[in-house]
Amino acid sequence: MEKKTLGSFISALRRAQGLTQQEVADRLAVSNKAVSRWERDEAMPDILLLPAIADLFGVTVDELLRGERMREAQTRESAPVIADPAEGSHEAEEEGYTHETPVHEEENAPSRPTADPRALRGLRSMTKRSLASFRTSLLIAIALSCVGYVIHLAVSYGFYRPVIGFFCMVAFTVAAVVLAVMATMRLKDTLSEQIDGDGVRLPANELTAACRTLTYWSYRAFTVIADLLILSTPLVLMRDHHYLNSVLSSVSYLPVALVLCCVCGVLTLWLQKPYATWMLKPWAGLILPDPYLLPAPQAIGRHTLWLNVTQAVGIVFSVVLTTLFTGFEWGLTYWGEDNTHYNLTAIIFFALGTLTVIAAPFLLRIGYRALLESGSLSAAEWTKGKRAMTRAAVRNLLLYGVAVLTVGFGVSFGASSSDGVHWEYYQSWNEGTIFLGILALSAVIIVDQILKEREARKAA
Repeated sequence: MEKKTLGSFISALRRAQGLTQQEVADRLAVSNKAVSRWERDEAMPDILLLPAIADLFGVTVDELLRGERMREAQTRESAPVIADPAEGSHEAEEEGYTHETPVHEEENAPSRPTADPRALRGLRSMTKRSLASFRTSLLIAIALSCVGYVIHLAVSYGFYRPVIGFFCMVAFTVAAVVLAVMATMRLKDTLSEQIDGDGVRLPANELTAACRTLTYWSYRAFTVIADLLILSTPLVLMRDHHYLNSVLSSVSYLPVALVLCCVCGVLTLWLQKPYATWMLKPWAGLILPDPYLLPAPQAIGRHTLWLNVTQAVGIVFSVVLTTLFTGFEWGLTYWGEDNTHYNLTAIIFFALGTLTVIAAPFLLRIGYRALLESGSLSAAEWTKGKRAMTRAAVRNLLLYGVAVLTVGFGVSFGASSSDGVHWEYYQSWNEGTIFLGILALSAVIIVDQILKEREARKAA
């Protein structure tokens, strides 16, 4: 057993007692960076602090300086020393003794250090307490944000002062964000100690569970705080002059809030994977991989991307350009027998866009199947990619249909003239149809993301 350095001995004692670097720093009235430098042997504690450090960990100053407990040193010194057979062979032969060469282990066999059970128990206890404190802090942060939102509604509809209520909401939001960030960074520092290869480390499954708890709870807390802040903005940005000329009426606010909830839900699902990847990056080699975060094979990802891009182009042609040409009467115009006019350019773009959206999955699937025949993909990978492309194609077709119906029945603008000389521009918005369209679009995206995550978990 090698003699430990002062830093590694302090680290082992701290872990054995289940203390964090911040807790040791608080008891010694130093900074946590100083404790971290001691444990990495980048600096030595002040000589006046040695008695306090020894009392804190229940050792003597002599044991602290030696880097080991006295009983361990005495055990090592009292162990029998095995002499080299080559040195004592001549003396043994002269005295008539025969020497039997012992069987040695391979010299180059790697030594596998085992964790001290006491240090591991202390580390588990410390991690458990840190996780409990982390969840409690985030729940308090979410509660603060909810209280701020309720106060905003009360001030807006009780005293008709939405701006004052919004500033109260912002104050509670700032406090919630600060509390959530501090709790996240504190737990992240605790788990970051596992990255040190020389220290005691939790088993992979326990470290994985702790890191995923960090990611899950922190992301949920930040998204809830952000969503409540977004939901409070319409009361400040929008006005309903039929309601005391100051506050958006509840009848008008509820549909807007519902649409914002759907949009926030979509953004939450879209940003979940990048956030988890960023948060779990420091422990990439220590924790078990999350199947949802693993990237798809390059061929599958490339073909799925081309499918999405192709169908997106078709949607733009069908919805956006067709609406613009129809509204402003660009291109060729044909008048029918009943004096109704048709924009031929808009019809052409709508037909091309619809054909692209429908034909793209079948054309790309032909090229994708060639990868299986050429051996670039295995049968299992090909089946997985086929399911991913089918799900993406169905999602895009549903989005296309909802977008066409929403724009077709919810938006109307252009120019009209009874005499052909005096033109009047008009535009109208059917808010109910647009809100329903946004709800349907959000539902399609949310269901697709949930199915995608379930397939990834099931495949693992």
